[in-house]
Amino acid sequence: MKQNDAAGFERTKTRIKELIFVPEAIPVFGASLENALKMATKSLKVQGPGPGDMLIDEAVHKLQLLRGTVFQRMVALVAPKEPLSVICHGDFWINNMLFRYDTNGKVEDVMLIDLQVARYGCLATDILHFLYTSLEPGLTVSHYEDLLEAYHESLSSTAMRLAPGAPPVTLEQVTDLVEERALYGLLISFLLLPAVTAEDTIVNEEFLDQAADSLTPGYRKRVREIVLEFVDRGFI
Repeated sequence: MKQNDAAGFERTKTRIKELIFVPEAIPVFGASLENALKMATKSLKVQGPGPGDMLIDEAVHKLQLLRGTVFQRMVALVAPKEPLSVICHGDFWINNMLFRYDTNGKVEDVMLIDLQVARYGCLATDILHFLYTSLEPGLTVSHYEDLLEAYHESLSSTAMRLAPGAPPVTLEQVTDLVEERALYGLLISFLLLPAVTAEDTIVNEEFLDQAADSLTPGYRKRVREIVLEFVDRGFI
């Protein structure tokens, strides 16, 4: 639509208003992001000795420098960057996807739900949101490039089908943008991992408010893995 009906796309875009990263949300959502950062750094500091300890110490120092600025950084990270700005889902994780399986148990279709925080913004944020909240542990470590290639192939084939005259998007463009906005993936994972890794817990606002007392071994392990990956890739 952005390529085939520019005027219609602009009309649609103007109807989509940012609901999360706005000044009115700072008292609640800004505080949640800051608390998530504190929980993650605390978790990293209290874990026992293990591989990558020196890297973890360096990462904790860098993460602590973000304190007090997380919300403002997220505002910048989700901001549009042309030409690769799109209408993003905004909360693109596994709990907002419905899968349909065939008789052999193979996924044949997927539907996205919970679209109330959609935004016009950077293409990379939905990718990062999904990669670092919804995949099996270790998958991004071993298949990061493969995952971006799969995304790019799907994007290219869909664009060719729906907008054959649109300028091609290269894998390098996608990769560069994902790496430029990588901090979004780290910070959103800190926010959501207490819920993702909860053990037999009803996840609601009260749980998230009290998550510091509910961190599981799975959370601590996952945070450590993601932070070490980000250090290894030079993202932090």
